[in-house]
Amino acid sequence: MSTPEDAFQAAYYYSCLYNSLALFAASPSYLHSLAGPVFDPVFELESEYEYAFNEPVFEANFRHGKVSKALRNDLLAFKSQVDAVPASLWRWESIVVHSTWAAIRLAAEELLVKLGESRRTYDADFTTIIPA
Repeated sequence: MSTPEDAFQAAYYYSCLYNSLALFAASPSYLHSLAGPVFDPVFELESEYEYAFNEPVFEANFRHGKVSKALRNDLLAFKSQVDAVPASLWRWESIVVHSTWAAIRLAAEELLVKLGESRRTYDADFTTIIPA
């Protein structure tokens, strides 16, 4: 039986995966619109990705039934595609124009469709801002 805490944790883990894919699928203009004192789009791309595809979080999405096991290989192929991006391309200028990032945007969009997601905006429901 699932507890409210289990449901909250499952929703949080799914939001990590969703946000990672939504940011990767986003147009450069949408990413730029998110930029602000507490939101650096390049940092968020990296950090959301690292957390969402961290094995325990990634696997929890399947275990909790938030993501179909049939999508595991597609998601792992996406992970491999992102892992192959050289460090030199993890810059705003490259994200905007490089063909590698265009291919990643397309792959992320396809995964969001396969997940049945109609949303394409960053989900800040689990975001905590700690004042300095």
